[in-house]
Amino acid sequence: MREAYWASERRACEVIRIWRSSHRYSSKRRDDRALRLRIREIAETRVRYGYLRIHVLNEPMGKVLDIYSECPNACWSMDFVADSLFNGHRFRALTIVDNYSRECLAIEAGQSITGQDVAAVMDRLVKERGVPDRIQCDNAPEFTAKAVRKWLVHTGVGPLYIEPGSPWENGYVESFIGKLRDELLNGEIFDTLL
Repeated sequence: MREAYWASERRACEVIRIWRSSHRYSSKRRDDRALRLRIREIAETRVRYGYLRIHVLNEPMGKVLDIYSECPNACWSMDFVADSLFNGHRFRALTIVDNYSRECLAIEAGQSITGQDVAAVMDRLVKERGVPDRIQCDNAPEFTAKAVRKWLVHTGVGPLYIEPGSPWENGYVESFIGKLRDELLNGEIFDTLL
């Protein structure tokens, strides 16, 4: 329009009803072919990863570390997952997750895990990481055992027991267990607990 009718930029933009800033805009898009290739590679090998997990994998390490250090030890969640060895022997694994950093703090597998075992794992974690403010779990006998209750009183940690039959109240560890099952337990055959 400007060349054909000798119109000013302002008049030409008014006639075709666009902002002058839109007319002047030039794309500053960077070459992201390598990033697209990496995203496709992750999505094909880790089919359960959503866009957020793929995004985190492609973030500069500094940002990921910032997130991990924001609220450590505010609340940990724990629960059990069950599976079996190649010969059919069942085992259970105690999983403990930091709710804020989403970091898996422990996975302890055994054919039988008692309340004393749970307390020992928690004791080891406290020595490594410090005392959490709260621990969220269901009412499994191992979590309400005398040894665990004694450990909670001794360390001053407040337990948050969820309502029976309400796994969504302990969503962080349940989500982790789902990913653990999809990415490890369902894809591997275990000969022994070791």
